[in-house]
Amino acid sequence: MNTDLNIGSGDDTIIQPYYITNKFNPNKVKRAIVSLPGRPRDSWKYANLFYNALKWVYAKNKYGIEEGEVIIVAPLALNQDDQAAGGTNGEDSNWAVYRMSNWEFGGSTHSPKSANSVSFYTGLDKIIDNLMDKSQYPNLNKVVVAGHSMGGQTAVRYALMKHEKSYDNDIMYWVGNPGSYTWLVEDRPSSEDCKSSENSYPYGMGDSDDFPKYGRAALNNGQSIGDIVNRFRSRTVHYALGLLDNGSGDTHCEALAQGANHLQRGANFVQMLNNQDGGLPSTHTVSYVPGVSHQDYPMIAADKSLDFIFGKDF
Repeated sequence: MNTDLNIGSGDDTIIQPYYITNKFNPNKVKRAIVSLPGRPRDSWKYANLFYNALKWVYAKNKYGIEEGEVIIVAPLALNQDDQAAGGTNGEDSNWAVYRMSNWEFGGSTHSPKSANSVSFYTGLDKIIDNLMDKSQYPNLNKVVVAGHSMGGQTAVRYALMKHEKSYDNDIMYWVGNPGSYTWLVEDRPSSEDCKSSENSYPYGMGDSDDFPKYGRAALNNGQSIGDIVNRFRSRTVHYALGLLDNGSGDTHCEALAQGANHLQRGANFVQMLNNQDGGLPSTHTVSYVPGVSHQDYPMIAADKSLDFIFGKDF
């Protein structure tokens, strides 16, 4: 585990721990997978799942990828439970600790105490900044932000809120079986008893006051919610949905307004994108994986997922 990434601002030191492939040659790396954890904050598990898929790609000589050309980076999403259990490097640690599951929608740190709390998305920004730095990785040309379940929620919401950078066209997002989405319009496919809150972030874009500090930055710089939506539509996103993923997952009323289960919400979200002006963006694709429910590795290892995560534009 690496603890060399300071995501604090000014004089604040806030360390975002992360795992990264070991014993690699940075001059050889062409692609990085930023692996996101699920709700149990299981960064190590997902790093290994993506690594197992990568080993299969190497073994099968897929996509023209040679061993050592892809690395995996997996940030930790530690929260107050980890802190209480002693998993954050001591009482006076400067490791980033988030408020329960707020990391997935770009919420800010609970500790260490500092003048400026910082978003998990800022940590992702800094990881990607380093990866796209040609002085560190001269031949790296693509980064794939990839997550399943709550990691999928994180990936799609980060794709929506991510601050603009010159390299944005080289960032891709793989979104596997999220429990909920941030809806881009007011209408919902299902009728539930939470009309007053179903369009509030992270479930909708109705009131910017509900955005995390990270998400409000674009608005503070003169952009509109419409600008944020258009930026999201321009990004390269793949939605992978298990055809047997009939579990409700997120049982909040706001999630149920998007559909009864993971599969239905995903299909409804894609349909919502398709119904917008311009239709489904050409940079957004979807695959429905037969015979798979809410299962992490079968979703990652599905043909269309592998094609996107490892093969697309390699």
